[in-house]
Amino acid sequence: MKYYKNVKSYSVTWLANTYDKDTSQGTIANYYLPETKEEFTELCRELYRKNEKFHVVGSTSNVYIRPNTSFKHLISIRLLNRFYLDNDFMVCECGASVKRIVRRMVTDGIDGYACMIDLPGTIGGGVYGNAGVSRHSIGRQLKDVTVLLDNGSIRTFSPDDLGFTFRSSALKRGELQGIILSCRLKRTPGNKKVIEDEAMMVHEWRKENQPGAARNLGTTSLLSIAKPTLKGKLLRGIATVGAFVLKPNDKAGFKTRFIMKALGKSELSQYLFGLNRYMWMDAKAHENFEVYVEAINQLYVKPRLEIEVW
Repeated sequence: MKYYKNVKSYSVTWLANTYDKDTSQGTIANYYLPETKEEFTELCRELYRKNEKFHVVGSTSNVYIRPNTSFKHLISIRLLNRFYLDNDFMVCECGASVKRIVRRMVTDGIDGYACMIDLPGTIGGGVYGNAGVSRHSIGRQLKDVTVLLDNGSIRTFSPDDLGFTFRSSALKRGELQGIILSCRLKRTPGNKKVIEDEAMMVHEWRKENQPGAARNLGTTSLLSIAKPTLKGKLLRGIATVGAFVLKPNDKAGFKTRFIMKALGKSELSQYLFGLNRYMWMDAKAHENFEVYVEAINQLYVKPRLEIEVW
């Protein structure tokens, strides 16, 4: 097992190059990178036995660590990245790349994965948050998942046991306490050409319509399932009319800038790609993130953050 002491918290994150390295004071007292599932299991069991609080991260593509957040124990699963065929299923260690798994499924002509092409993160995180796009999701393709419970026992759960909902699971909601060790994914053969064509179409659409992954964590807020406030409805309505009348080249950007200006938060516009995607463009973005959360709370009733904020 690889082990490091007193590591800067920002250095292990997806957004590492966006932090102010001089003022970011968060540290990781004990940073672990287990190289086998057995090492990972025993480490978690030991920390459970000692009643030590610890966090587990994968690629951190869906985790935002504030500049001054410190941890006593942080475990990275990024070295537990094996996946392999076993009869009719794909067996995946918790740190295996969703992107690599999906590409393998598409190459093999397996149905149900094409829309998830290019999704970042680890399969453990994907199961935890029921990652997905359109009609496809990890939860729908899951056969079962092996979980280390907080009492030290290991159990295998079915998709029904995990209570999957849109971008959530019993694990994410805290209804089940445990750590994902591995999972098995279904492999249903389909029309290979149709599947490859769909994956290419999705890939090209993402390149044209979404920003690159370097400075964002994907969807920040799940506004599509949130109820707008009266203020939110009014501002969105006025912004839509304004975009129709003025016909700006970037209608979505115009609406976002108008709404932020109306809220007195014009400084946020440079960090937003739509209302639901926050971009960490520079060190100032970390200071403005809480301002973004305040703004979204004015526009929606109890909006749910998609990302984990620590």
